[in-house]
Amino acid sequence: MSEFLNKLHKYAPRLVLEHLVEHPAPPERPVAESIVGAALFADMAGFTSLTERIMKLSSNGLIELADIVNLYLSRQIDIIDEFGGDILKFAGDALIAVWPATSEKELAQMTLRAAHCGLELQRQLDRTKIGSGMELSLRIGVGAGPLLAQMVGGLYDRWEFLIGGDAVDQVGRAQKQAEPGQVVISPQAARMIRSMKAGHREGNRLLVEHRPEAEAPGPLAIPALQPGCEKALRCFIPRRIINLIEEGRGGSAAFEVRTVTVLFIRILEWHTAELPIEEVHRVMRKVQDGLYRHEGAINRFGIEEKGTVILAAFGLPPLDHPDDAVRALLSARDIFTELGEMGHKAVIGIGTGVVFVGPMGNEIRSEYTMHGNVVNLAARLMQASDSIYCDQTTYEKVLTLAEGDPGAAHGLRFEALEPMKVKGNDQPVSAFRLRV
Repeated sequence: MSEFLNKLHKYAPRLVLEHLVEHPAPPERPVAESIVGAALFADMAGFTSLTERIMKLSSNGLIELADIVNLYLSRQIDIIDEFGGDILKFAGDALIAVWPATSEKELAQMTLRAAHCGLELQRQLDRTKIGSGMELSLRIGVGAGPLLAQMVGGLYDRWEFLIGGDAVDQVGRAQKQAEPGQVVISPQAARMIRSMKAGHREGNRLLVEHRPEAEAPGPLAIPALQPGCEKALRCFIPRRIINLIEEGRGGSAAFEVRTVTVLFIRILEWHTAELPIEEVHRVMRKVQDGLYRHEGAINRFGIEEKGTVILAAFGLPPLDHPDDAVRALLSARDIFTELGEMGHKAVIGIGTGVVFVGPMGNEIRSEYTMHGNVVNLAARLMQASDSIYCDQTTYEKVLTLAEGDPGAAHGLRFEALEPMKVKGNDQPVSAFRLRV
């Protein structure tokens, strides 16, 4: 493996790397690969309130928050790697990993391995002290069954890797049932490991317990990428990461604190694993186009029970503009309208504020992420939205740019909403609906 590939491969999941071993050229069309496997979803409990508290206690809160998250995340990565898991995605304060299987017997083994991995995560990381009376814990869900890996988009040679399927749906539901410090398994996964006497029931949940065979099998070997894979791998990596590697910037030198406008986009009742790959590809290109035409960036995707969620931002390096708030609203309006014309309903939350951005993780697995109160706020506005909601800071930036008349900024018109209570904020938040 070349030196550049050796630095780049940690920014893609093993499933992508294995695909590139067999198909080293950049994708020319969308790809869908059906597999079966066990899945694990780990989410930091109370992360929103933790973010609020750190930001209030420290004048350097964003950097302190990033350091805490990165250390905690790195320990999760190490443990999952020791249990042979493939970390597919980071999702802010959460991650998802899978253990692919090739037979029913192996699926049972991988499910038990994922459950034991969850237990080891809890054993080492539950109630981790982080100073000032604060601690971190995890809620973990485990599932097993069909998975669908998709590679879609491709606009300007930027391909997105999505993972969906029944096993992903299972871990989302199981994780929501878990209390901090617990591992809850789905009914499907329970059937796999019950025969091995590895679980017990507590109310309507099935939890797993420690057993002697829970020893970690060790990490899997990194797929042997050839130099010819480099161009294809670049298609799955954010341009900023490639720039940082080419500039020789790593560690804290790659961290930045910036003012950005954040978009959370949910496509309602849109589950990629249930749709033809051509339709997923077409919608993804539409979202990419709606963001890229205004010079925004996609940060991550997630498949949730209520649909597909996309996190995007305006102001991430190397593209930032004085009118990023306006660009974000125009992009949101385009995406909302154009997806509607395709028969898809989207709801969008937008917030403007200061974030930490940079590569998070370690030498095993990393992703380019952003953290800050405004990310949480945009997510809450999306959850409350029936169309496009933005916060007061975004609205005021538009007013400033338009000299007091938002309609002068590309015809943007707003409707003031009743202040709303959102998780993580002590006081009600002022919000505005963008008229479309």
